[in-house]
Amino acid sequence: LGDGWFKPQNRWGERPREPPGYDQPTARQESRSTSSASIGNALLAGPLPAPGLLDALHDDDWKVRRSAAEAMYAMSEPAAVPGLVEALLDKNDVVRQAAAGALEAMGAVGVSGLIESLRNRDGHIARAAADMLNRIGTPEATAAVQQWTSRGTSKLDERKTR
Repeated sequence: LGDGWFKPQNRWGERPREPPGYDQPTARQESRSTSSASIGNALLAGPLPAPGLLDALHDDDWKVRRSAAEAMYAMSEPAAVPGLVEALLDKNDVVRQAAAGALEAMGAVGVSGLIESLRNRDGHIARAAADMLNRIGTPEATAAVQQWTSRGTSKLDERKTR
């Protein structure tokens, strides 16, 4: 088999060359990195407006979504709670962890927004909010989860009797 077996070669026995700029990031990748880094840099300068961060939670790049959740971690902005609850269902585990950390760090500040999220029509979002309220564990949070759970149980009982 020899040394050339594992090396890709063209029909003339030459190794194929990579196109110019092959190892350089594309313009889109570079702009995403810049966007993610700018969120982190702006955090050091001071709080960002929540609407811009909420938009970043829906970005295509998971690094941007993660940076937005981490920025909200430092801000403890109650307006960010619904977006962070949705981010708990993100397809990327790192984003979900950042959102959970931000909500947990908010503590009592985020409880009212999480309680509001219990009313969301999407059962997955409501369940994620209930889980975070249980983790926060304040009396208000615990009571809201108990009420939400009993309401869900009574709805199931109604369906069984029909």
